[in-house]
Amino acid sequence: MATPPLVSREIVKEYRRFRILVVGKSGVGKSSLIRYAFGVTTTISHEDPGECKIDDELISEQNDLFVLHDSMGFEPGQEKNLKEAEQFLDKRSGSQVPIYKRVHAIWLCIQTPHAGGRVLETGDEIFLKLAAAKNIPIIVVFTQFDKLFDKHLFAPSAAPNGNLTDPKFRARCLKSAEAELEKNCVRPLKKMSPKVPYARTSDSDLSRSDMAAVANVIALTRDLLEKDGSLVWVMSAMAQRASADTKIKASIDVVLHLLTTRVGYWSGLAAGAKFMGWNLEKCLDILHSEIVATWNFLDDDNLLMSSEFVEEIKKLIQFVVPGESETTSWFGQNLDKVYKLVGIAATVTAAVAGPIAPIAVPAIAGVGLSVLFAAYLGKVYQSTPETLRCLMAYIVDLTLIMEELFHIALACRPVRKLTTEDIGLAVKNYVESHAEKVHSEIRSYTRASKLPNILRSRKAEDEVKSLIAKYRRGDQDSADR
Repeated sequence: MATPPLVSREIVKEYRRFRILVVGKSGVGKSSLIRYAFGVTTTISHEDPGECKIDDELISEQNDLFVLHDSMGFEPGQEKNLKEAEQFLDKRSGSQVPIYKRVHAIWLCIQTPHAGGRVLETGDEIFLKLAAAKNIPIIVVFTQFDKLFDKHLFAPSAAPNGNLTDPKFRARCLKSAEAELEKNCVRPLKKMSPKVPYARTSDSDLSRSDMAAVANVIALTRDLLEKDGSLVWVMSAMAQRASADTKIKASIDVVLHLLTTRVGYWSGLAAGAKFMGWNLEKCLDILHSEIVATWNFLDDDNLLMSSEFVEEIKKLIQFVVPGESETTSWFGQNLDKVYKLVGIAATVTAAVAGPIAPIAVPAIAGVGLSVLFAAYLGKVYQSTPETLRCLMAYIVDLTLIMEELFHIALACRPVRKLTTEDIGLAVKNYVESHAEKVHSEIRSYTRASKLPNILRSRKAEDEVKSLIAKYRRGDQDSADR
């Protein structure tokens, strides 16, 4: 039986790239926003702001899943920019334009005022109406909020005893800055365009609050794109490198839902009707490829698709597959460790073989890949509790490991190339934190639920979502500056 195209590949084939138009005056913070959102270290913009052409397609070698169009703002006396933007939207919108050529979203960047002055220009209002008329999702991003916060932080005699790090004082400054933003920015925007969503960002590098702010922009974009019923939101989720929340949502939807609607070879997680005739190893390979593709790591050496990493995930999920009465025959003398489901201290090895180090992963419970488990993976797919546990564990374990890896390699700025040590640390963190609990809950679920009932519903998919939500870290918490 031929393997149908992967959903992630079909999405990329249809949309090519996530196409975004970023609008704003020079120096407003567009480059910082793009670097944060898409995890690129180089500024993909025009060398000379005076030569800015909105039609130019700007693509980064570090992340080719998005294409940027750059437009200057609409200051008084610059009607040319507004006219060019209108012509651009005419060419890049509408059902007659191929979907991969359309603008998928717009970020209108407006500098947060910190010394008075007009926030929204007449051109901004006209442009917002143009975007609405073309039915293009648009978000207003108030940039450089950090400067407004600093105005309150460094106000003369504002800090008690001159202590600028006092948490209560900083909280008051943040509250004051937010109130000023609401008065001078949000209210005028709502008066102008009541339904347009907005967000705020800052420009300081390596700040947790900046990452949370950009993740919010990503989430707002995702929500707007998802409303139109197309899958372009998945393309945007794959391209972005700022929000683990959005990565996980895309990964789950691709695996649990889009496989049904797009390709038609998965009829529910439990039933797996179209998996019939395949061996389980092939099923797991599909899951692995789909999940890894949505995360879009800077993985030049293709480490996440290596046989070494795939085998380590299999070593982890093997513990949840056999029934309790079969564990002795599967794992023999390591039975005491197996019952704890990898709930032990792990070590990381760092041997080097060739130009690329092998995946540096924990010695999971001191057990290799069981011979019986390897034989089990060679069997043809059958709807059994063991198969259900296997699929559930693979999806949850790999997704949570991907999130760990996100916070190690993608959430940092600048984003860096993935290493075997990064992967080893991500697996180690998951093994030592949640693997035992996840596997225990999967076993409890399949014991408590009758298989025929599971097969007639999507409850197993709901359980997978619930486990991921329960044990994941989430996007970086917001923190005041």
